[in-house]
Amino acid sequence: MDPIQLITFLKEILPDEIQKKLIEPTANSLGNTLGDAVEVMSAPVSIPLKYLSGYVKDIKSKIDYKFSTYSKSEIEYENIDLNKILKYSNDLSYSLDSEEIRNIFANLITKSFIKNDKYSLHPAFSAIVSELSPLDARNLAIIYETYPKESFAIVDYKAVSPNGSFNILKYNVFLENTSETNLDVQSLSIENLERLKLVKIEEKFKWDQSTYDKFMATSFYLETEHGYKKKKEIWDLAGYPKEEIETWVSELTLVKKTCELSSLGKLFCEICFN
Repeated sequence: MDPIQLITFLKEILPDEIQKKLIEPTANSLGNTLGDAVEVMSAPVSIPLKYLSGYVKDIKSKIDYKFSTYSKSEIEYENIDLNKILKYSNDLSYSLDSEEIRNIFANLITKSFIKNDKYSLHPAFSAIVSELSPLDARNLAIIYETYPKESFAIVDYKAVSPNGSFNILKYNVFLENTSETNLDVQSLSIENLERLKLVKIEEKFKWDQSTYDKFMATSFYLETEHGYKKKKEIWDLAGYPKEEIETWVSELTLVKKTCELSSLGKLFCEICFN
């Protein structure tokens, strides 16, 4: 969005009282009013405002509700970092077709004015959000809600041949989000969260076997196991010695790992999901 579009967009989504405080030239010191901030705002890519019009009403509703949950004494109008707010608007305008991203955007905008939260906001947060898919955002929210301070199990599926060579069939199998069962799509999502330093993954395990039973009940695991068993049956029917057959067929194993929110991930989630 260009600077004029940013002003128009913020006027559309911010509560009236916030607008008056920010747009009035005397409300803040030089460089912190909306007009001054926009003049120094760099927006290399322009998005037509009409592209956002379908989401403005929803975003405004979300922001109004979030402001309503705070008392007036918790809201601070002084020393507002408007460049940061404008950066949020510019970065996230590319992803507002996602309900998950609109919720995060509303939290970032609202908490820019909340005394106890505004100083925890980092300018990089909007850049991080702009690189999240809706699935990434859902997965991160699930991790934060279910395991806010602890690690949980994920695995790789590894095929090990009798000679010791191996092949990783699936990386970072994540089963906490039952609404998306495509293991490859989930793997990409978890790897992206790791790339953004929101989660950390270690190749170790902390739990007994019962924790990993669910990974051995996925359709991929069962079908792969069935395929290996079928190969053995075919060769057995062909008359090959069983001891030889056992040296030809790979075994499917689990590489047990732990995943947990990083320090950055915890702070990011506290701001964006609460």
